[in-house]
Amino acid sequence: MRAALLATTALFAVSGGALAQTAPNEVASVSEIVVTATRQAEPISKISQSVVALNEKALDIRGVKGIEDISSLTPGIQFNANGFGTQADIAIRGIDSQVGSATTGIYIDDTPIQTRVVGYSSTNTYPLVFDLDRVEVLRGPQGTLFGSGSEGGTIRFITPQPDLKSYTAYGRAELAGTDGGDATYEAGLAVGGPIIKDVLGFRLSAWDRHEGGYVDRKDLNPALNGTAPVDKGANYSDTHVLRLAVGYHPHEQLTVTPSVFYQDRRLHDIGTFWEGASAPGAGKFVNGQPLAQPDHDHFVLAALNIQDNLGFATLISNTSFYERNDALIDDYSTLIPAVFTPPVNFVPSDPNYAAYARMRNFQSAWNQEIRLQSNDKTAKLTWVSGVFLSTSKQVSYETIVDPNFGEVLGGPPEAILGLPLINNQYSLVADSVGVDRQVAVFGEVNYHVTEQLKLTGGLRVATATFKGSSFGTGAFLGDTIVQPNSKTTETPVTPKFGLSYQADRNNLYYATAAKGYRIGGSNAPLSNFCDISAQGFSSVPTTFNSDSLWSYEVGAKNKLFDRALEINSSAYHVNWNNIQQLVYVSNCGQQFVSNLGRATSDGFDVQL
Repeated sequence: MRAALLATTALFAVSGGALAQTAPNEVASVSEIVVTATRQAEPISKISQSVVALNEKALDIRGVKGIEDISSLTPGIQFNANGFGTQADIAIRGIDSQVGSATTGIYIDDTPIQTRVVGYSSTNTYPLVFDLDRVEVLRGPQGTLFGSGSEGGTIRFITPQPDLKSYTAYGRAELAGTDGGDATYEAGLAVGGPIIKDVLGFRLSAWDRHEGGYVDRKDLNPALNGTAPVDKGANYSDTHVLRLAVGYHPHEQLTVTPSVFYQDRRLHDIGTFWEGASAPGAGKFVNGQPLAQPDHDHFVLAALNIQDNLGFATLISNTSFYERNDALIDDYSTLIPAVFTPPVNFVPSDPNYAAYARMRNFQSAWNQEIRLQSNDKTAKLTWVSGVFLSTSKQVSYETIVDPNFGEVLGGPPEAILGLPLINNQYSLVADSVGVDRQVAVFGEVNYHVTEQLKLTGGLRVATATFKGSSFGTGAFLGDTIVQPNSKTTETPVTPKFGLSYQADRNNLYYATAAKGYRIGGSNAPLSNFCDISAQGFSSVPTTFNSDSLWSYEVGAKNKLFDRALEINSSAYHVNWNNIQQLVYVSNCGQQFVSNLGRATSDGFDVQL
């Protein structure tokens, strides 16, 4: 979207009081990054699955700021905006859904933060990229170690841990200009070090970024004859990020790390533009909606990580609480006339007609994971096992403000649709509630048949329960619809099998088979005047069932020409069954979810 970009960036990293400089042609070696994709620290080149990792140096060299940049640098990953403010979802190897529970796991350290779709506008948020140790992208189902939210894969944002031995600092600043748009600027600083050497330390970071807008918004209702004012660069945003972690090391075996992560992002208007009113080649982008569509999304994650080295194994406990609040406006000024008086998108008799949906989404989750994992990486048998407990609640509110709804209908709403406006201004008041509870046990074992040949087996067994309820009333629905609590309980079993051959220190070959899974859910009410017969349904299903997939992958990790060239490649085949899919009801502009059909995904990816 940006025609030209001029930027100046300042980066510095200080360790032990000395300035660390990077040569201009120095590129971080991805293959030597140590990752925890298997829940144990291993060099990425030794892991027998498709993993991409970017450490702090690699992120800075590539100018990565967020999930959009990460997806553009990672083969097999696609970032899909869904039209609601900053919200979007991730497709990994074609596995993607904008309904039901997530298909991609989103983790900050050991805590999942992905969202179930409850109502019409609840989709994932993503941490912005500053002061990260690394980002890990795990392609393919990760149901064994990361649960049902990782049906297609997992993206992990790993934060730096407090340094108990020496002081370190990291800073980043940027000033940029966009052709046809406004300035972008950011500044961030992270510091850390010992409070009591080898016993108590901290890591504190703060970051602010203003993203300049480049899409102008102007009400294109023909009745205004082009006289509407222009909101220049309307899609600007401001983001603030704070993180504090404290490390306590009372004795050699025990480490206790409490942490708090806070992110606040305010978007003034969405970046959607109307193609017919824009000239992308000339750097002109225009959004013709009458109203701005702001989005205020913020979350806080508090976690307590405890690690106890028992000698033969390490016991790890991660307790976390995550709370997110997202409030946004969706402009219905063109949608409502199109639904009730098609194909008109504006109300020509009222050039000032405006209607909007005020949406709020709350998410709170408590998670507890306890893992026990072997320490001897040279043993013939290495393993990790654990227990995971989670309770997550989401509440979605939607209110349509449309005091002139009668102008669209051509008469009083109570006479045409059976209900009047609520308080003379609301055509809809609705809410949906969803509660997920999960108890799971999991484990993964690696058996080294020889020094080169390794067998891997993993299994996760869970009890997953979802409870959902919905309420809606108003002229937009034509009735008051109450959907009482509906409940679904399932016992998913997600196995994994793997075979790898380390031919020599530079060449690894592997094959895996793994299952992915996500639990079902419940549907929100539809308007009484919605005709779903064209979609082949006599009634909207109260609930929908789980779906699952099997993924088969072969891959290789090779280092050639004295390790100057690294090639990571894989090919895969995915069978996805009983897919949770959105059914759109065109005559009323609403939708519901049902299990429809199956799909296959075949492909390969190569990274040099």
